[in-house]
Amino acid sequence: MILRTLILLSFLATAPGLRAQDDDDGRDRTLEEMEARLLEQRATALRARLITYTDELDKLHARFNAAGETVSAALVKTELDAVAAAMRQLAGIASRQADPPAPGELKEDEEISAPALAARRIDQIVARFAAAKSSARPSASSLAAAPARPRVLKFDKSRRSSTYDYLEGRAYWAYESSYAQWSLSDLTPGEYEVILRYADDAGTGGKAIIKAGSAKLEVTVPKGGKNARDQKLSAGTLTIKEPGVDVRVENGGLAGKADALWNLDSIVLQPAAAKRP
Repeated sequence: MILRTLILLSFLATAPGLRAQDDDDGRDRTLEEMEARLLEQRATALRARLITYTDELDKLHARFNAAGETVSAALVKTELDAVAAAMRQLAGIASRQADPPAPGELKEDEEISAPALAARRIDQIVARFAAAKSSARPSASSLAAAPARPRVLKFDKSRRSSTYDYLEGRAYWAYESSYAQWSLSDLTPGEYEVILRYADDAGTGGKAIIKAGSAKLEVTVPKGGKNARDQKLSAGTLTIKEPGVDVRVENGGLAGKADALWNLDSIVLQPAAAKRP
């Protein structure tokens, strides 16, 4: 590795038109240009592969529609939308007009250069669609045919607001912008009872909002008693129409004199036709 690096640096120092140009700030413009070109080539090559993948998905989508398999067709459509979003991002990288960091894309106080962010995005796209085409990932038809099963979404496995994610337990839920979110690529469409498991105390209570795809529920979280207790609250039934949804619970507001919504442990998605746990 060291020998290869020395050979590369020697080449850059002597090759016509590629002589390193150091600015006053110490930045090597030649190396930066080479890095930018490499990102362009990676983005262009990956985009070409995704175009082929899109063609495969289009054929599968048409076949499901023709057979009247609406759930399977919806699953493929979700994948098509994800591919389209990735291709737009790759086009921006290839044209050196990549979007700035999106909210939540970087950790709090994280500083990253534009090339490093572009490289990270490419790696994430590769990982996302390599998994999608893996034989270990359920196919559209197998997922659509799979029976719905209970899902337990633990709070400590969720994605949370970067502003307060350093806080633990009920302290995190003291803010109305607090939320917890889970991405469920293999959730079978259907009806699910949403059961909230949490601990309360004298300073908790308010309203929780649960979202999954286009479905939404609101439920009142009763004020807690003097002593902390574990609680189980049914928020109602969600109808999941499209596969591959994100499930999200939000702090919808605190009750009077409450200083936190709750100390959330988990959310249970229980198929409505199944026995409640």
